[in-house]
Amino acid sequence: MMSGKRILVLCGLVAVAIFALGYPPGREFFPMRPPNAHETFYQYIAFEFDAPGLCAKVSPSATLPGGFFIAASYARSDCYAKLARHYDRPSLCWNARRLGSFSLLSEQTSRLSCLWDVWHRAPEPSLSTYMPGREDLVAIFAEMGCAPRGADIPRGITPPATDAAGARS
Repeated sequence: MMSGKRILVLCGLVAVAIFALGYPPGREFFPMRPPNAHETFYQYIAFEFDAPGLCAKVSPSATLPGGFFIAASYARSDCYAKLARHYDRPSLCWNARRLGSFSLLSEQTSRLSCLWDVWHRAPEPSLSTYMPGREDLVAIFAEMGCAPRGADIPRGITPPATDAAGARS
């Protein structure tokens, strides 16, 4: 049977671990805001090309709203957690921080929940991520120097990336 001192020490260690996993030291508190179009684009490209370096470009102050039994989360942490689950890369979970305090009734993005999901469900090919809007994509590609071909193409129809017949001859 454990003595009273051991129980207190164990409770203290658990409290410190929970605090450390949710709030890494050295972080300032930024005013929270939704991710902008560029940050959504970084998340999308990171997910499509398994490029976790792009998740780091998402601001630490960008947050995603919660829902019914789903807690709000940091957009950057969500990016890392989705990559970890989709590509079965548990090492990425160390970059997933929890937003706010621990909640028993809400699904939260955190290091522990990410590791748990990777262990139980990875790889998860049906997982999806946020897609930037058409106007945002056109503007971002224009900033990169890529002019869209066929701007008069109806919405929902994507032109071929290359001319397949011309590439073969």
